[in-house]
Amino acid sequence: MTLTRKERTGTTRDGQHPALRARFTARHRRGPVITADLTLAARETLILFGPSGGGKTTILRALAGLHTPESGRITCAGTTWYDATTRTDLPVQRRKAGYLFQDHALFPHLTVAANITYGMRRSSRDHRAERLAELVGLLDLHGLADRKAGQVSGGQAQRVALARALATDPHLLLLDEPLSALDSPTRAAIRSDLRALLREVGIPAVIVTHERAEAFALGDRMALVIDGATTRCGSVAEVMDNPTSVAAAHALGFDNLLPATPTVPGVYELTCGLRLRLPAVREARRVVVAARAEDLLLQSRESRPDTAADGRTLTGTVTETVPEGPLTRTRVRLPDGTTLTALTPARDHTPPHPGQSATLSLDPARAVVLPA
Repeated sequence: MTLTRKERTGTTRDGQHPALRARFTARHRRGPVITADLTLAARETLILFGPSGGGKTTILRALAGLHTPESGRITCAGTTWYDATTRTDLPVQRRKAGYLFQDHALFPHLTVAANITYGMRRSSRDHRAERLAELVGLLDLHGLADRKAGQVSGGQAQRVALARALATDPHLLLLDEPLSALDSPTRAAIRSDLRALLREVGIPAVIVTHERAEAFALGDRMALVIDGATTRCGSVAEVMDNPTSVAAAHALGFDNLLPATPTVPGVYELTCGLRLRLPAVREARRVVVAARAEDLLLQSRESRPDTAADGRTLTGTVTETVPEGPLTRTRVRLPDGTTLTALTPARDHTPPHPGQSATLSLDPARAVVLPA
C-alpha cells in the first residue's frame, strides 16, 4: 500500500490549510493551566520542548482527543476536531491521529502483527495484510510478525508501536517522548532512523521531548512549553539559542545565569567583575547574562597564567568534576561566591582537580543578555 499525496501532506485538496492549527486552553488537575498556540505545516515535524511537568503531554493528549480543552479550536487537514464555540469535539477514532505513547503501550499477549493492525479491525483482511506487509518492510520488522510483543527488545517494541501509529493512515502523528524508554546506544541508532522515516512517510508530526539532541535531530520547528504556556515557536536553532527570559534560558540548557548591570550601552559588568560587550537590552537596569556550559573555555591556571589580559577571563577554584561519558562537567567557584559550570571533551585535556585553580573564558558571541 502506498500513501496518497493527500495522506502524505495532511492538507485539504486546495492546499490552503495548514496541516494543524491549534489554539486552546486546557486544565489538568496535577499541572498548570495549558495555553497552546500551535501551527504545523504539511510534511513538517514540530517539537514540543520544555521541562517535565510543563504540560507537553497534556497538549498532545488534547490534540489526540484524549483530553478535552476548556476553550479554543483545533483543526487538522481542513477538518475541525474541536471547537468550544460550536461544541464540536470529535472522538479519538474520528480524528485520524496516530499516537505513540511514551511506554509504547503494546499488548504483550498479542503478536506483533496483531498489535500493528489493532486499529484496523473494521478493515478487510486483505487490506490489513497488505498494510502489515508494507509497515513490516518500512520499519524493518521482518521475522517478528508472529512473535509476542512482550518478547521483543526495546528498540523493536518502539518500531512496532510506531507501525501501529502509522497503520490507519493518520493525518497527524503524535509522539510522546518516543525514545525515552530506550538505552543510550539504541536511542542514538533509532534517532536517525526515525527522522528518515518521518521524511519518507511525509505525515506531519508533533513530538514531545526535553532532550536537546532529539529536538535538533528530529524537528523542523520547535515550540517551547514552560508552565503550561507555549512561549516561543520557530526553527529549532532559533528557539534553542535565543531565549527571551530567564525561565526560558534555564529550560533550554543555559547552565550559567549571571546577574549583571549595564555600565554604558552594550557593556555589562557582571557581579564577578567581568565586563562584556553584548547587545543592549532596552530599559533594563539589571540583566542576566546566560551562557551554556559547553560555551565556556576551561583551563588550569598553570597553563594560562595571564588570566586578565583580554577582560573575558575569570579565575576561580574547582569545586567538582563530574564525568559524563566523553564529556566532563566542571564547576568553578569564583572569589565573589559565583559558581560557573563548564562542559569540556574529556579526551582533549585532563580537567583540573577539585581544589586547583582554573580559568574560565566566555565568548560574548555565545552569551545572551536577558532582562532580570
